[in-house]
Amino acid sequence: MIQPLGDRVIVKPDPAVEETTGGILLANALPQERGEIIAVADGLKVKPGDRVVYGKHAGSAIEVEGDNYLILRESEIFAIL
Repeated sequence: MIQPLGDRVIVKPDPAVEETTGGILLANALPQERGEIIAVADGLKVKPGDRVVYGKHAGSAIEVEGDNYLILRESEIFAIL
């Protein structure tokens, strides 16, 4: 796995599909995204396994061994769930 440096974290984003009460699927309907922290740099407040909320356009997308991840700065995370 990747080891982030500085103030960065690796996040596995949740699938970006929302469903209305009527059953209509809406992709990317929210202004924020959610995901799970996979790896963190040393000394950060978040830790692997934390579920977090971050901005829709935050971070840089990467692909590792066929899986999609985001590299975010800790400051781009809005909250720990």
